[in-house]
Amino acid sequence: MNDDRRGAARILTECSLVLLDDKGVVIDEHAVAHDLSTKGFRAEMHGDIAEKQPVRYRLSLDEGRELKGRARVVWIQRTDFALWVGVEFSGLSWADRRLLKKSTAAATANWMLILTKLLLAVVWIGGLLGFWVGIRSNFWRPQMFQLLPKAIAAAALGWALLELLSPDRHGR
Repeated sequence: MNDDRRGAARILTECSLVLLDDKGVVIDEHAVAHDLSTKGFRAEMHGDIAEKQPVRYRLSLDEGRELKGRARVVWIQRTDFALWVGVEFSGLSWADRRLLKKSTAAATANWMLILTKLLLAVVWIGGLLGFWVGIRSNFWRPQMFQLLPKAIAAAALGWALLELLSPDRHGR
């Protein structure tokens, strides 16, 4: 795959779109942009537009962010229900390109949460294995029964401390 096509991967998206002609006259204020990328997008619209026509656009991205700029229509496909057009960005700034990449990026993994869950699983498995070995041992079984009330108290104190230090405690 060459370098020009590497950045052209499209993520399935749907954004509200307003299309205007080069003079600022509204072509369609209820259009929908699909397959948004840093190269352009595919628009579903109703209105009159020509191939290679320069247009202005206003894309409503996630979290209330809006992207405005100029583009060019590169292809048109008419269907019974809508007019589909391919729109290529013209002179997209570095900040706008970054905003588009951020808005269309796939969700990333929360590695701290995953590692915390993994560590908790290791602790539980280790504790259960230790308990199983202790119950089967003639030496450790009486020791474990003597330490059981202290272990319950330590677990209750640990749980209380965890509840006190939890970040979502302010809502309670």
